[in-house]
Amino acid sequence: MKSKSNSKKYNSGFTLVELIVTVSVVAILSSIAAPSFRTMLQNNKASVAANEMVSALLLARSEALKRRNNVTVCTSADQTTCAGNSEKDFAKGWIVFVDCDKDRVVGSSVDCGNAAPEAEKVVKAGLGTPGMNINKGGASVNAHYFTYNFTGRTDVAASFSITSDNSTTVLKEVAVSLTGRVKTCDGACP
Repeated sequence: MKSKSNSKKYNSGFTLVELIVTVSVVAILSSIAAPSFRTMLQNNKASVAANEMVSALLLARSEALKRRNNVTVCTSADQTTCAGNSEKDFAKGWIVFVDCDKDRVVGSSVDCGNAAPEAEKVVKAGLGTPGMNINKGGASVNAHYFTYNFTGRTDVAASFSITSDNSTTVLKEVAVSLTGRVKTCDGACP
């Protein structure tokens, strides 16, 4: 015959108090981690925007050297024409195009050095980076475009400051020297 003292039943699982403590600890740790995660996402978006801008500028320089002609990067809402002074934020869209007549407008019938007039070619179009602002600074007042000449150089050094939509703090900056060299800095470039 078995004694009742030896046949204890063990209940497995969590008590309500253990569950409340666990949920409370998870909530506290989540509230600590959330702001740094938001900052990480914002910095990641800024890096993507900077990389897209660097890519567009390097492509423009390469095309200018290859085609021995001016190549312009300009803001564009429709990815086929330059937006002009109405839009100065490269994060809303841009195009890289061969600017044969040096007027910083995509022309339909211009002399690009071939026998017959032709349309200036859009080499690449970018949709931009939502949630970011990319604004050109520097000595030039023409903030909606940037041009490389046929030697891969530029007439004016410039910088492109990258900020988030809800802040004026510069997260990244893309700087272009007179020689055409492109560099990226965390924050504003010195």
